[in-house]
Amino acid sequence: MRNVTLITENDLCISCGACRHACPSAEISMTMNSSKGFYEPVIANTSSCVSCEPSLCLEVCPSYRVDFVHLAGWTEADRKIGPWYALYTGHSTASNIRARASSGGIIREIGRYCLEQGVVDGVITLRHVQGLDYEPSLYTEVEDVLTTPGSIYHNVNFEQAISILKSKTGRFLLIATPCQLTSVRKWQLSCPDQSLGQVTLTIGLVCGWMFSRYSVFHFAKAVGIEPANLQNVTYRGGDRVGALRLETLEQTWSFSRRPRYRTDKHTALYKIAFSRTYNNKRCLLCVDHLNYLADIVIGDAWLEAFKKDKLGTSIIIVRNSRMDAVLQELDTLGRINLKLATEADIIESQSADLAYGISAQRIVRKMKQRSQFVPVFELPHPDTGLPTFNVWYKNYLKPLVFRYLTWNGWGYGLYILRIFWYHLTFWIRLPFLMARKRLRAILFDRRAD
Repeated sequence: MRNVTLITENDLCISCGACRHACPSAEISMTMNSSKGFYEPVIANTSSCVSCEPSLCLEVCPSYRVDFVHLAGWTEADRKIGPWYALYTGHSTASNIRARASSGGIIREIGRYCLEQGVVDGVITLRHVQGLDYEPSLYTEVEDVLTTPGSIYHNVNFEQAISILKSKTGRFLLIATPCQLTSVRKWQLSCPDQSLGQVTLTIGLVCGWMFSRYSVFHFAKAVGIEPANLQNVTYRGGDRVGALRLETLEQTWSFSRRPRYRTDKHTALYKIAFSRTYNNKRCLLCVDHLNYLADIVIGDAWLEAFKKDKLGTSIIIVRNSRMDAVLQELDTLGRINLKLATEADIIESQSADLAYGISAQRIVRKMKQRSQFVPVFELPHPDTGLPTFNVWYKNYLKPLVFRYLTWNGWGYGLYILRIFWYHLTFWIRLPFLMARKRLRAILFDRRAD
């Protein structure tokens, strides 16, 4: 029997909800798995799965098989960041938008422009529901687009995006992470008769992994906030990096997302809570951090040239001429500021490992050699190597053990032990950290000369 249980049993679900909409028997629902800390599909009655061929719940799943060569029209293997038409860095010229937004406000400017000019009838992106829950919603008013939340790093149930497309007519701009966008695209191809609405344009986010709810819960508990009382968590806004804000009915706490050990008491708490051990397993196997299927891709420009930038600048990958025309018009109107970039800038900003999915491809290959179920990713430039022990340990073994302990109720105790170890080893690591920082500064100065 082939169904989406194959994905959940191997801890590869990313909570996109496409399987629920693809199931011809309507037997799938999305449910919060409290032990895992994320949403996943549950099949009410598997008897109908016996005669279901092909298994549509698997066909639409971004953790089963994804052919990026076909879906993205990606035939040029030398373009390892995916097909692209133009590369830029840029930001909104409105300081209030930049201060409220992720990555310099470019996404909000595009959304506002597309609604003003009638390019689309609505924008599908996240809205806060309650507590830690966000879900895709339809924004049709220009001013509403400016109030959308920034990046959401904890687990989100994305099924409502497809519900909107099934129930609303019109042309829509969809904003999504790579795996979310892949699931919507695969659902459209597998279930073409279900959709009333049309996704006219897509904005893809550069993705740096999704965290389980335990990431927030353990951090909150460690700083003295009862996790059950959390009403909202926000990660961005205010400046280039933004603050982590935890909200209850009575109070709001703010924590730096770039803490320094000597000045911020929460440094160890934050760095361990938002480490790879809390990542969804599927994220650690992902080869698509640069959103190959999007019309335009937006991410933080972590470049040395913008190190002193306070309000945020985007690294921008434009994948077709139509979206480039939108950017050029916004630049001409003075609403955004654009500068040409190169593939080298993309790599410097996001790292070659993340941009090319090198470690992920190697981990997938090693898991496959061990006869473990893994997603199949078709790329025009497959990596043929195997992971080093350091990569295998950090990206697979350690998170595997941590997930097991957390799901069995021992996660917070291990979290506290890791905090203690962080403090113990900090002064040992400090001289090496300072030397590395100094070396980077010297190398940058030479390159600038």
